[in-house]
Amino acid sequence: MTDETKETLIALTRDMVLIPSSAERPAERERCFAFVHHHVDRVAGVNTREIRKDGVPALLALPTGVDRPDVLMCGHLDVIHHPEVEVYNSCVEEGRIIGPGAGDMKAALAVMLEVFHQFHDRRPGVPLRRLSLEQLSMVYEAAIEAAGLA
Repeated sequence: MTDETKETLIALTRDMVLIPSSAERPAERERCFAFVHHHVDRVAGVNTREIRKDGVPALLALPTGVDRPDVLMCGHLDVIHHPEVEVYNSCVEEGRIIGPGAGDMKAALAVMLEVFHQFHDRRPGVPLRRLSLEQLSMVYEAAIEAAGLA
């Protein structure tokens, strides 16, 4: 993983941790959703669709012309509620991001966003099914390392 990718993942995660996106704060959940949507919208050749269930937003992002992807990355951005907003902060200790929602699952969501972004930047118009198992395992290993689990 490049230093640039590592810094991007840290920044994305820490930015999302700052947003207290608990079910008890629907406006903040919407703000976090908009943040994620913005990052997906930066990717060329990708169509997004917003879906709502009981007022809770979901985002479906697919490469142009793809109706059923071979791989679907799923995540959530809601976190456990803390009454004091000041709690929603983070720090980096011994290579790990510490903060509400960092481990479940804002760091993983940052990895998914960056993998999605880099894949489509490097291989525009190439369906995911053309990736080899070796390439997929490298993506997985990079994700594990980025999350501080390696």
